[in-house]
Amino acid sequence: MDVILHIGAHRTGTTTLQRFLNTNRGVLKANGIAFWGPGKTRGGLFTGLIKAPDKLTRDDHRRARRARGLIAIEISRLEAQGFHTLIVSEENMNGGLTHCAKSGVLYPQAWARMSRVAEAFQPYPTRVALGIRSYERHWGSVLAFCLKQGHAPPNAAALHAMTIQPRRWSHLVSDMAMAFPDADRVVWPFEALIGLPEVQLSALLGRKLDLRFQATREWHHSSLPQEELRKLLHEQGAPPEVLSRLGFGSGRWLPFSETQNAKMRLDYAEDLTWLRAGADGLASYIEGPEDIEGSVRPGRGLHYDERKTGVG
Repeated sequence: MDVILHIGAHRTGTTTLQRFLNTNRGVLKANGIAFWGPGKTRGGLFTGLIKAPDKLTRDDHRRARRARGLIAIEISRLEAQGFHTLIVSEENMNGGLTHCAKSGVLYPQAWARMSRVAEAFQPYPTRVALGIRSYERHWGSVLAFCLKQGHAPPNAAALHAMTIQPRRWSHLVSDMAMAFPDADRVVWPFEALIGLPEVQLSALLGRKLDLRFQATREWHHSSLPQEELRKLLHEQGAPPEVLSRLGFGSGRWLPFSETQNAKMRLDYAEDLTWLRAGADGLASYIEGPEDIEGSVRPGRGLHYDERKTGVG
């Protein structure tokens, strides 16, 4: 059984991909592919696995052992039913979105969290996939989501902290490599594959599927525009000083200054350069749909030839 983990990140089209996979369960099943999304993982299967490492209790460790047993049973059941591939999509394997927003740091506990998941899936998985996004848009989307959950807009100090926080996507890729040393590791940019869930599926599998899918151009869980966020905060009873931190523009909410945006875009460009150059052997980078077809050899994993590795 090939077990493929899609670990996020948050706000990179994860919900759209998950709903696409759920909508097309029948097509996937007919081709030997099973899917577990948040409805499965958050329904008790991952209990004890994705809690903050510094808050784990003895009971959490007991539940994690139980989760390992349940996962093994479920995978054996799928194999008995004729499935050869299982895709698991759960962005909380890296850490919680709200925790990132409160700490102002990009998945500070990712390695510890992913290591617990990796242990639960032994001797799997065979591939782990991560979507990334330009920092100013990623953090802006994270903050917009938190506003919907009742959190106040960040102040200037919090926005500055997010701008200069030390962790990069390259650190998350390194964490992924340490947690899953024997798995193939794949990274793609949100900007190239957003709204293309069938291409993301191909990236997960390492091959293109010539199948008829539904809901290929539906988008889900996108950020609310600024005017709707302001209306939501007003309905929640936010005081004027909180509303003023949100601003009074329209369209996409852009909480960072132009200087901050430029700094974060430069950080992201450095990450992409690193990925295009081979990511120190830690992951395969999928620049776009054209990088999937013809880059896979028989057997496990994505294998890029030397021409593909340095594509700019």
